[in-house]
Amino acid sequence: MRSAHGVTLIELLTALALLAILAAAAAPGFRHMARRAAVLSATHEIMSALHSTRAAAITRGQPGIVCVTGTTGTCLNVIDRPGDGYLAWLDTGADRGRLDPRDTVLFRSRLPGRISLRGSRTSVTFWPVSRAGTTNTLSICDRDAIAAPSQVIVSQSGRPRLATAPARACE
Repeated sequence: MRSAHGVTLIELLTALALLAILAAAAAPGFRHMARRAAVLSATHEIMSALHSTRAAAITRGQPGIVCVTGTTGTCLNVIDRPGDGYLAWLDTGADRGRLDPRDTVLFRSRLPGRISLRGSRTSVTFWPVSRAGTTNTLSICDRDAIAAPSQVIVSQSGRPRLATAPARACE
């Protein structure tokens, strides 16, 4: 008599059914984790762009501007709608506060899908002479409301910091 060294079809189907049940139970947790990672990644990316723009404005002696952009990649004029990305540049002053061909673009970025950016103002300006900036609160939001929002707050001195965002920040 030979002994069998494998699994039966019933054992294989039972194992696959248990695996499918575990995967179905874990899927919502993975989705939440992925959305939270997208919000955190966008938050740190924006924070880095603000720090770099502030540093460039101080070292080069030109105002640095970071604005919230829409789907076309241009700066928003009003704050009543969320943006899809941001644009940062050093302003030569030829067209004060608006991007023109003589300005130096530092960053141009779109946020990951279904992540949006809202600001208490449409832009932040870093002034090199006084080491100051316009105040702004930037909220990074998950449009599907799966992950909690986060915020970057720019103080009068131009220093950005992270903050916990209230749920209403994305409304």
